[in-house]
Amino acid sequence: MSTRRRAAVHAGLALAVLIGLYVGLTTPWGGLPPIERFVDPARGLWHTARTAPAPGGSHTLRLPALRDSVTVVRDERGVPHIYAQSDRDAVIAMGYAVAQDRLFQMDFTSRVAQGKLSELLGPDMAESDRFLRATGMEWGAQQNMERIREAKGTEWDALQWYSTGANAYIDELAPHERPLAYRVLDAAPSRRAPIDGLRLLQYMTYDLTYRSDAPVYDVLHERLAPSEYDTLYLSHPPGQYATMYPEGPAEATHRTATSRLTSRTDQASVDATTQHHARTILEAHHTAHRALQGSVLEGYRFGKGSNNWAVAPERSATGGALLANDMHLGLSLPPIWYEVHLHTPTTHISGLTIPGAPVIVQGTNDHVAWGLTNAGADVVDHYAITVNEERTRYRHNDEWRDLELQVDTLYMQDNTPVLDTLRISHWGPLLNETPASVPDTQAVALQWVAHHDNTTLHALWKMNRATSVHEVDRALADWTAPMQNIAMADADGSIGMRMAGRLPMRNAASSAGLLPGNTDAHAWTGWVPHDEMPHVINPERGVVGSANQVPVEPSYPHYVGHDWGDGYRSVRLDTLLRQTPTHSLNDMKAYQTDVYVQERAAFAPFIAAVDTTTLTDRGQQVRRWLLDWSGHATVDRPEPLIMHTWLRTLRDLVWDEEAFTDVPRPEDAVLIQQLEEAPASPWFDRTATDPTEAGPDVLRDALNATADTLATRYGWTPESWRWGDHHQVEMGFLLPAGPFEALGRGPYPFPGFASTLLQAPGLRVTHTASQRAVIDFSGPRPEAHVVYPGGQREHPFAPTHYDMFVDPYLEGAYYVQARPEQPADIEAHRVTSRFELHP
Repeated sequence: MSTRRRAAVHAGLALAVLIGLYVGLTTPWGGLPPIERFVDPARGLWHTARTAPAPGGSHTLRLPALRDSVTVVRDERGVPHIYAQSDRDAVIAMGYAVAQDRLFQMDFTSRVAQGKLSELLGPDMAESDRFLRATGMEWGAQQNMERIREAKGTEWDALQWYSTGANAYIDELAPHERPLAYRVLDAAPSRRAPIDGLRLLQYMTYDLTYRSDAPVYDVLHERLAPSEYDTLYLSHPPGQYATMYPEGPAEATHRTATSRLTSRTDQASVDATTQHHARTILEAHHTAHRALQGSVLEGYRFGKGSNNWAVAPERSATGGALLANDMHLGLSLPPIWYEVHLHTPTTHISGLTIPGAPVIVQGTNDHVAWGLTNAGADVVDHYAITVNEERTRYRHNDEWRDLELQVDTLYMQDNTPVLDTLRISHWGPLLNETPASVPDTQAVALQWVAHHDNTTLHALWKMNRATSVHEVDRALADWTAPMQNIAMADADGSIGMRMAGRLPMRNAASSAGLLPGNTDAHAWTGWVPHDEMPHVINPERGVVGSANQVPVEPSYPHYVGHDWGDGYRSVRLDTLLRQTPTHSLNDMKAYQTDVYVQERAAFAPFIAAVDTTTLTDRGQQVRRWLLDWSGHATVDRPEPLIMHTWLRTLRDLVWDEEAFTDVPRPEDAVLIQQLEEAPASPWFDRTATDPTEAGPDVLRDALNATADTLATRYGWTPESWRWGDHHQVEMGFLLPAGPFEALGRGPYPFPGFASTLLQAPGLRVTHTASQRAVIDFSGPRPEAHVVYPGGQREHPFAPTHYDMFVDPYLEGAYYVQARPEQPADIEAHRVTSRFELHP
């Protein structure tokens, strides 16, 4: 396409989307704005969209905070390569460069953590702001900032430097040059402060560890007998192996499963009335939590899965260690990740950062690389407490204690002030949802790892500069939150994995559900020491891996958590790593996009055993399709839709008792265990029928019902059941609702299943692998192959750099992360901009 033709298409797209934005502003996010704000050719949104200001060409700028000159060269992918004489100047320049490309994203994430969305989006966000403030994110960030300010160490320096660079860019922006989202919302960016880096850390801790579903576990204990609960809800589901089991999963797969929760008979409990009121508060809080994640935070919701693994040289076809990582988070445009390359006399690293962070989060330097998966540990507790009618004091250990009252002013979009009071106990903040049916003397307090000092930034700073797996592992002693399973590999051939973060030591054996806050029976007594956290370095089997399965064996002496899922991804990953003696670079990439449905393999023997004479003709056809299927959820096959429909139908038939209404059902691994060991279990008896059904009967009924559902919903034409026609991925703009809906991408046909290594739950996929990276240590320098869905810039009309990696990501392609030693090593035709920053 010619340059003139490309420009015409770009202008036409800009005009079409701007019309959508203008009409979209009739939503509650704002009244219809003056038309001149859109069409003014010099300062209107049409100017913003048409020019799509990009940091192109060569520029010389003055940044007084610098000590020496810095060169920033952007390549054809928009990646800034930053060359500085000190880490200090490199971080200042990184703050400036990231602000050029992702200013609105940085600002938005900080506002979420503060609970200050109303200032940007209007009074409809006031309740969401109160919810976010009540989590204690901002309170924890303020406390952590005080520690850092007093210490005046590396964390303080890095946060200061980054803010200085970002503010240098903010200060030079004219109002009509602000990013598009600000123009649409008629808002201005906030200047960066060092605490904003901590707010980002708080937000990631929120996204990956915050839980508000505590009431369901009490409900399950009430509805089920102890023996029933112990059978159906397991802390170590059958078929799984522990992440950190050094000898390998073969010895661990069939260990006896244990209950998710220990009996409450030996623990302090909440009296019935208090429990009822506290649960009502928690249910309201949980509803608010889900509503927030389903609206303005949709791009970040429930993306808590991930895969990472490492292969030692003796198991690698390249002769060097291999590391793979794909972190599953909510998809959005701009994406959560931003690529950057830093070169100083003491640091040479490339990788992915999160806009607002003064460090690289997933990176590769000349010696070592690492990748992350969410550990899934339980680091949040909810306590039922009694307060006085004025809600200024609370009862604990038979004494009245004062609540700390923090009064803050929230400002709406029109600057209208609204007072909000945060009440803080020694446990942590009190949730602010108090339904009318709950007396003012009842409350729920929250204790969460995000309320405590967080030194993860210091850990990452040291990891960025580490020279071996052992140095990374030592740096992880400072990793606080969010808790992660961190895989690592180095140029000397070492590999390892550690569950890193602060794991609370508790008085009680378990912590799920609503806890009594009137005594110390469920208090946190400290943190599990670093040396006692699950870890493995250079195991004999030559591989380490994590796919969010249970991280420890039942014999592990500390309570870690209670909700680990089925572990199908971990089983598939282990199969792939075990069945091949050595693994190539292409193997590693193929594993990341593997779409084999492990559930199909698990259920196939039971499907095969169904008496075909009891099936309808169409039921028999469904059975044949499932048995003949290879098990790969590719976009061109009908079987994934059949399997998806059959699994939903089977679960509905088996768990049809009232006990499972509005609570998590038992995992499929438990269902399979029941089919194997107790096919006559009463759980297989359908409540809506007179005969007493057993497991084989429900399997039969599920096949027949699946055929009926497929015929009714899609027509009995398998050609219309192609998985890619029904299973699709979407990437919404950071603000997916209101006037911004037109700025997303998709839907696109997408392979995979909830249980595949390429994890893709549901039919409308909004979270899956947010990046893919494979690092090979066989050469003189490690080589990182990376892709993420999106682009470097948040401007939706920026040529290529807004969504340039979407197609390669969907195709399973990668690019090699460039780490040139000096600007001259970047070929001239690849340079899109060059900045010389001088003191």
